[in-house]
Amino acid sequence: MRLLAKLVPIFSVFYIANSSAAANKSPRANITRQDIAGGGPPNLKSQLILSKDSGKQLRLVSFLQHLEVSFFEENIRKLERWNEGENLNASVEVLKTISAQASVHLSTLDDLLAGTGSEPINCDYSFSVDSITEFLEVADTITSIGVGATIGINERLDRSDSLLLRLVASITAVKARHNAIIRLFRQLTANPAPFDTYITDISAFNLALNYIRPGSCSSELLLPILPRLNVSCITDSGTTRKQFSWNPEQEAFIVEAGKELLIGWVNQLDTPIYTPLNVSGNGVGTVDIPGCLIGATFASITTQRLIDSEDLALSSLTAPVAVLLV
Repeated sequence: MRLLAKLVPIFSVFYIANSSAAANKSPRANITRQDIAGGGPPNLKSQLILSKDSGKQLRLVSFLQHLEVSFFEENIRKLERWNEGENLNASVEVLKTISAQASVHLSTLDDLLAGTGSEPINCDYSFSVDSITEFLEVADTITSIGVGATIGINERLDRSDSLLLRLVASITAVKARHNAIIRLFRQLTANPAPFDTYITDISAFNLALNYIRPGSCSSELLLPILPRLNVSCITDSGTTRKQFSWNPEQEAFIVEAGKELLIGWVNQLDTPIYTPLNVSGNGVGTVDIPGCLIGATFASITTQRLIDSEDLALSSLTAPVAVLLV
């Protein structure tokens, strides 16, 4: 519970500066989410004519932003309860600012989505968060996914849709700052690697599904749903390993039966790295983490050694899992 206490002096400065506009309001005025965020949506024209590809990417970034905002809104209230008896007020206020800014991003994206004649995808979410430590771990994972996904989304946008290009680039930059602050709260290096990790639309979509109740979304994205992969950490004789588990009855594994299973690692801007998966049981296997990996990393099972992360996403037998290597 005292995880954030050491950083209170540092982030009190951030909070005071970011909250100056709210502090200058009349005491009788209600402080809005935009006051906390430091501003509201930009005055962009809401009616957009987008290319087909850009329209798809706008729906995806909105879908991912709904996940992030739902996570923060649901758990910020818990933070206030966990804060009882702790000197964490300034830290909680910083996290409220991050939540408010994420909400402004979402409002902006959904307004643009409405301007194209589309509706946002609403889902029911499930987050296993019961402490400040767990909150920060999940926040680190979700914002890391968000950064990697928006890098990829910006690459796939049509170059003629300049307004959307600027918007997604701006959101990516702010999202990366949010992730850095959360990592500092975890007492980790703000950014452990020189490059963030790009992830594909298929990977981003399937990573988000880990937090969504099956069948709860109001509509679907036209992206493949891959079999789920689970990961846990094993410490054996001083060597850190990962244990992966999956459903071997899935069609993809039946089709590829008899072939060597590999873990494909996507990290930073490098080509994927592959390590043999040591199958130790029915749908269970272990693998040593390659020593060259650091930062946000995404792993999936495959039988092919492909040199591009896009090809890996298309050929993977499972959805990826996020592995944050500090």
